[in-house]
Amino acid sequence: MVAAGWDHTAAAMQDGTVYTWGWGAYGQLGHGNRQDMLVPMVLEIAWFGGIKVIMVACGGFHTAAMGADGGTWTFGKGDDGRL
Repeated sequence: MVAAGWDHTAAAMQDGTVYTWGWGAYGQLGHGNRQDMLVPMVLEIAWFGGIKVIMVACGGFHTAAMGADGGTWTFGKGDDGRL
């Protein structure tokens, strides 16, 4: 499953891992930094507490992921109630 924001992309793989790439200025890639990633970089299942991610969504400056258990994670620019 792939989702695209303004300048970044996220993909949820069948094994539950997530890959993100693109512009990372607000932390929307989820790698714990604000670096741009020109190639897809993995967010391991451990990042999500061992829960497989089944869906991702990207906004302009943020990303959301939904786990197989229904839990959600968000990362990126959090003003205006985004996260």
